[in-house]
Amino acid sequence: MDNSILSFAFNMDNGVPINDFTRDVVGDEELLYMVTYLEEIFSMEDMRAHVRKTFQLGKYLEELK
Repeated sequence: MDNSILSFAFNMDNGVPINDFTRDVVGDEELLYMVTYLEEIFSMEDMRAHVRKTFQLGKYLEELK
């Protein structure tokens, strides 16, 4: 998990992007969303296909070219 896809740019299917922390202690619920997502993929033997389908980061990078 990282707020910069550059952290996993060479292994896009292994990374889970998150939004930046906004210092909004009350309204920033990104980690709560991530707990739910991590619980969803926890039992998967290989979560890479699910990450690919969910976030479509490869498609995003292709559009930047």
